[in-house]
Amino acid sequence: MTRLLVLGMLDMKPMSGYDIQQMLQTTDAERWSGVLIGSIYHALKKWIKRAMSRSAV
Repeated sequence: MTRLLVLGMLDMKPMSGYDIQQMLQTTDAERWSGVLIGSIYHALKKWIKRAMSRSAV
């Protein structure tokens, strides 16, 4: 769920992890989505790692 939520937000506009965190807090997404705010950084790190491994191939 976290990855989908972050992906949806990034689809709206380019954002940093901090920007995503701020938007999730202002929309109270932690309450209605069950996504912990801190988990967005884990999702972003996994995407970066995956993108780097794909570009190395």
